[in-house]
Amino acid sequence: MGVIGCPICLICQDIQSKRFEAEDRRKHQRIQQLISQAAVGDILWNEQQIIEQATMTFNRFQYDWEKMDLPSIQRYTTPNYARHISLMLRAMEQMGRVNMMKDVVVHSAIIVEVVDNPGAKRDRVSIEFSAQANDLLVEKATGRVLTSTNEPFVEQWNFVHGGSLWMLDGINRRTSGSNHSITALRKFATQNNMYFSSGLGNVLLPVKGRLFKRSFFIDGEINNHIIGFWSSDLLVQLYVYRVARSDGYKNYLIGQVNLSASYNGIIIQRQEQKAKGLIKAPRGYEKISFEWPDFNRRYAVYATSRDKVASFELLNPGFMGWLYDQNLRVNIEVVDNVVYFYADVLPNGDKYAEMMTVLQKAYKELKV
Repeated sequence: MGVIGCPICLICQDIQSKRFEAEDRRKHQRIQQLISQAAVGDILWNEQQIIEQATMTFNRFQYDWEKMDLPSIQRYTTPNYARHISLMLRAMEQMGRVNMMKDVVVHSAIIVEVVDNPGAKRDRVSIEFSAQANDLLVEKATGRVLTSTNEPFVEQWNFVHGGSLWMLDGINRRTSGSNHSITALRKFATQNNMYFSSGLGNVLLPVKGRLFKRSFFIDGEINNHIIGFWSSDLLVQLYVYRVARSDGYKNYLIGQVNLSASYNGIIIQRQEQKAKGLIKAPRGYEKISFEWPDFNRRYAVYATSRDKVASFELLNPGFMGWLYDQNLRVNIEVVDNVVYFYADVLPNGDKYAEMMTVLQKAYKELKV
């Protein structure tokens, strides 16, 4: 069977490869035709010049991203995307990290989408970059390299017509999520005055606490990331945290709030998790009991400081009773000044609206 089957498989693969190549050629021909039509009334539609400018922007952005140079980034991005980048840089700054991109090499740059609208105000073009770089994630205070990779990557860079230039309006990375779910989450983020990214890897992945152990970092990643400010300095994030465990991959929906005050370490776990063996006090934590019998039956609390527990505004009967009754089974971990609300979810993480409700309720309780 194997002797006969292998040549047949190779023939099928060759046919499939040729079909994909033919589809790519037809797509490129359609793109060239659209650009030629658009160029009749607008000299900005020049394929070679578009690719050259996009490649310059690609390389410049790698440098500015490493330097965290927002003023420079604002010169070639749309106001909306510059705002998104500013939030990402703020989050990295709060984590004390820098993402270094060294020895960047662009293997190919291909126009994959063209939108030519009357008046040029909403003209769009998307470039697919195939590139490679020495990608380093570094702790600024210690110089410790958290991750280092030189793997090839593919990204789609989206540009809009901006006078005499094409302005960068977003970067899409290849992820496992469906186009439908990504479109829905992007719309959800916009409706809440926040910003969406389909995949972030571990650039903003925490490394402290029980949920985000440093040992989980290499095999963990952030997907479907939403970020925004709810006040002048309250940074809020929602995302799916995917991490490899001994029994396979786990997906947690995370709602994250960065506060101004530190509460050291606090874990608030639903008691039903005992059956799953998930309640175990980390070293340096002690179990805390409360004078509310219902609360003690519902939750287990561990903390590094009793005083910090007493001052943590969310630990009140009203909020915790409300939280327990929600369909989304949310637990809480506090690490220094960061509060993580988390729940087990399916890989598509379709509970964002429910987690947003939890965050909004907590926001009122925290009085920030």
